[in-house]
Amino acid sequence: NINEQGEKIVAVSGWQSGGGKTLESLVAEFETVGLKHALVTDISRDGTLKGANNALYQEISATYPDINWQASGGIATLADVTAVKNSGANGIIIGKALLINQFTVKEAIECWPNA
Repeated sequence: NINEQGEKIVAVSGWQSGGGKTLESLVAEFETVGLKHALVTDISRDGTLKGANNALYQEISATYPDINWQASGGIATLADVTAVKNSGANGIIIGKALLINQFTVKEAIECWPNA
């Protein structure tokens, strides 16, 4: 969850409560033990089909270039898939758009092979 101050607060328990840590503090904690892959979901967009938070993915990819980020939340169109691909994320999770047949898995893979 990103609050009014721009802090990225990690949500836990099915995103029902704050975990008491920022994204930055959690990454710092796990970098010491070799963090290489992480999933980040903008929960304010998850299931909304409002588009991905590409600014978030650009920021964290630039700040933590040694981590492979998997992006999630808000994907609605194949253009969203392409935009996430160009944001610096290394992978993507697509949910509702596939469930309601906005596009097919095959079409998504054609936009971003090996994601």
